[in-house]
Formats: sequence, C-alpha cells, structure tokens
Amino acid sequence: MAPAGTSSWTALPTTFTGNQLVAHFNDAGMRGPYTFSIRSCDNVGNCVSTTRTVTLPVRTQAISQVGLEQLPATQCGSRPVKHHAAAPPKRSRHKRLSKARPARDFGLSVANGGLLRLRAPADPAPTAAGRIFASGSSGSVALSLSHRKRQAGVARATVRRHEKPQTSCGPSAVTLATRAKVAFGRPVKLHGLLMSNAGLPIAGQPVAILSAPDNGSNAFTQAAAVTTGADGSWTATLPPGPSRIIEASYPGSPTILPATGYATVITPAKIRLTSVTPDRTPWGSTVRITGRVLGGYIPASSKLLRLDLGIVGIPGLSKIQGIPNVSPDGTFTTTYKFGRYRGVVRFWLQVSSLKEAAFPWAPAHSRRVIVTVGVPAPHHHHSTTAHVRQHQARHRHRHSAINRRLARREQRPRAHTSRRARRR
Repeated sequence: MAPAGTSSWTALPTTFTGNQLVAHFNDAGMRGPYTFSIRSCDNVGNCVSTTRTVTLPVRTQAISQVGLEQLPATQCGSRPVKHHAAAPPKRSRHKRLSKARPARDFGLSVANGGLLRLRAPADPAPTAAGRIFASGSSGSVALSLSHRKRQAGVARATVRRHEKPQTSCGPSAVTLATRAKVAFGRPVKLHGLLMSNAGLPIAGQPVAILSAPDNGSNAFTQAAAVTTGADGSWTATLPPGPSRIIEASYPGSPTILPATGYATVITPAKIRLTSVTPDRTPWGSTVRITGRVLGGYIPASSKLLRLDLGIVGIPGLSKIQGIPNVSPDGTFTTTYKFGRYRGVVRFWLQVSSLKEAAFPWAPAHSRRVIVTVGVPAPHHHHSTTAHVRQHQARHRHRHSAINRRLARREQRPRAHTSRRARRR
C-alpha cells in the first residue's frame, strides 16, 4: 500500500486463505486515497496482479467525550434506537451492481461462496473489478484468486443491500463541560459518552480513564476502567488530587476506530498558616510566619509563595513580599519587619501561591491573621512569671505581718484591754 500518487510503498504481511490473499493494517490516522497493489504467482511462473485505490479510513469514526457535569438527556438513549441497534437489519432482494462506487467510510469482506458481506457501517462497496476489497476488520484487503466465472458472479449481483434502520438518533449535539473547578480534598466525578460520528451510541465497549498532574510532565497513569452503557454513557469517580488532565481512551474495534477525549480538572492549592508571632508588637519590630503547602508536588523554585499584607478595613494590599524558601514537604518560614510609625494599626497577613508550570495546583490564599502594631512590647514569659512570683511573695509577706499583729492583740490580757477601754 502507498498514498495514492506516490511510490512510498509499504509491504503488508499477507496470508493465503483458500482462494484469497488477506492483509491487515491499522487505518487509524490514515486519511485520503491509498493505492493497494497485489501480485501473485503460481508454482509454474504464471503471475497475476491488480491495483485498487481505496479512501481511508474504512472503519467507522468514533467520538469519545469526557466532562465533569451530569449528562443531559440524549437523543440516542431512546428505546427505538436501542431496538434498531440490537435487531438485525432487514434485507431486500439481490440487486445487480451497475458500476463501481467509491470506497469511503464502510467495510467489505468476502464470505464463504464468494459473497460480499458488509460490516459496520452498512453500505455496499465497489465490486465491479472483482479483485481487491477493503474490510472493516482493522483495515483488511482481500484479492480473489478464484475462477473468472466466480469473479463475475461476485461482481454481478451477490451483494445484499441493507435497509437503513429507522432511528430517531441523529448526530448528537451533547457537549460536556471539559474544564471545571474541584475543591481541594474532594473526589472528582466524571461523565463520558462514546458514540459514532453519526451520533449513534456505542454500547458495551471498554473505556480506559487515564490522568496526569497538570504540570507538563505527561505522567499519565490509569485511574479507572469503565464500560459504556446502552446509551453509550459511562461514569467514574477519581480520588482527590491536584489539578489534572483526564483522558478517556477507547481502543477501537475491528469495525470502529479508536477515540480519545480530554478534560481538565482545576483544583486550588491548600495553604495552612501554623503561627504568626507575636500578634501584638510595637513599630519597628519583626513578626515570624510559619506554615505549610499541602498536597505535595513542591517544585524546586523560589517563586511559588508570597506574603500579602494589608490594613484591616482598607481594601487592597499594602505590601507584597516573596517567600524564598519552601522545603520539599511544603513547610515554609518567613519574617516581616514593620517600619517605625506612630499610632495603633491592625494589619492582616496571608500567604498566597502563584501560578507555576511545575506546580499542579491553581493559585490560592491562606487564612488571614491579624497583627496589632503600635502597642508596647509584650513581656517575655520568664520575666512575666518572675514578676508574678515576686508580687505573690510581697502579698504573702504583707498578709503574714497583719496576721501576726492580730495574733499578738488577741493574746493580751482582757483586764488590760478593758482598762484601756475605760480610759477611752
């Protein structure tokens, strides 16, 4: 075989079955006319050859869709469509072929007795030459080497014409949302649809669900395997994870081409602030901020995080500062020094992630933490404890002195006490 009009011939592995030479090839990705040339010789040197141009592909086109929303009702899920898809097609009387027809998106095979039988999609193919036939079975061609009378019989009237099923299913207008946002830590519910390019559902077929983090790595792994239902639809649930590229891959069949659909899951990052100390500080002092980026996939970059600063009650940011160090486990530590001003101001601080190609999470912000600036510096814990202890000791000493005086007063003689009372 070779693209029509070229000499780029490719030899096809060929087998001899009875009176036919059969070769198989994969027609996926092949578009346009291709020329097939076959030559056969017997054991005494008598040779015969023929050529035929066939428009590829010969298998039916398929469409694989995947999205992140529930499928709406489709035209292809009705009972008449299922009935016609399951019931064998009706046949009419034999009809003689008057001339060759171009071999487009259909397939032919030669059955026992030299009869041409159609494979999906149902539509007759050229047989006037009686030599080379294209088949839907993964793209096969066959050369009949039988007697001339049998060849003539094949060319005359042995193709049975199939009536088209009376279905209400036209080309599907169903489209799925191929890009959606999913919150951090939430599973991903996928919905898919597999159908032919004519809009007919392809039921009972396997679909592999692959996923890769959206960081340019193309590290696809299989996340699930599903089988299409009677209406060609399927559903799958993936575990929580980062922003991902989802691929729904249908491997194809002897009569249907492979198909692949894509969707993108957008998941914001999760940033947790563990401490901001101190939360009350004078002007000119420094606060220390620690936290962690959850979820993994931390790139070796200094541009992943930034510190945002603003004033409570005033819209917008007042300062932005990069955070240079993020460890592989996502932990980070940074500091911020306030200027020297007057008054008391309440600032809010938060840490934001930036968009980076190697980081498969959408930008997000941590919670805001309030820091009051312009108050006296808080005492250290050990100084405060010593002060409290000293105060408690003085308090105990004062009370002890009072108690001792009261005790001495109670120990005096009553007569002495009454004599003093009389003097008063």
